[in-house]
Amino acid sequence: MWWRPSAALILCWEKLTGNPMRFSDKFEARFTEMLTHYPTRRSVLVPTLRYAQEEVGYLSDEVILELANRISLSE
Repeated sequence: MWWRPSAALILCWEKLTGNPMRFSDKFEARFTEMLTHYPTRRSVLVPTLRYAQEEVGYLSDEVILELANRISLSE
């Protein structure tokens, strides 16, 4: 059986370990720039997910949760 950690578990782990999701400086700069190119924060979701997948290699729950929090989307 395949098990995936919940968003709550990931947040709890980050608080315990002090090891939140980190992206490269290049990703951070591009994310900030992309926010200015779209009419709403929600509109930047798909392009940001694609760029995160390029950087990390896949879209883990941790990556998705981090981006959702940055864009102010709920679970």
